[in-house]
Formats: sequence, C-alpha cells, structure tokens
Amino acid sequence: RLPDDNDAWLNASLLADAADDRTLAEAYVRRALELADDARGWLTLAILLSSQPKRASEAEDAFRKAVALSQK
Repeated sequence: RLPDDNDAWLNASLLADAADDRTLAEAYVRRALELADDARGWLTLAILLSSQPKRASEAEDAFRKAVALSQK
C-alpha cells in the first residue's frame, strides 16, 4: 500500500499506464487527487482519459480543471 503522498500515487499511475492497466492507473490518479487537488494530478488524469475512446468530454473537463488550478 502506498503512503498518503500524492506524488507516489501519481508515479504509481504512470507505471500502471505503462503496463497498459488504465483502470488501475485512473484509480491511482484519483487517489492522488483526493490527497492533493492540484494541476499536476488533473493534467495526469486528463492525459490518461484522452487516450481512451469515448472519454473525450471527461478528459476535457480534467484539462480545464488543470488549467484553472494552474492559474491560481
């Protein structure tokens, strides 16, 4: 089990995605976002979602949240 460190969860999501387990990767990104609602997490989620068919609107929402958080 990973610690309550959002960077660890984001890194785990990248590893899961590299292993072609997008379901697990998404769960890890969402866990990271629970710990820290930041632009990096939302951008990671947006990129992950944009690579999946039929999830374009969810990816767009995540990109918009990343941009909004980065402008604060």
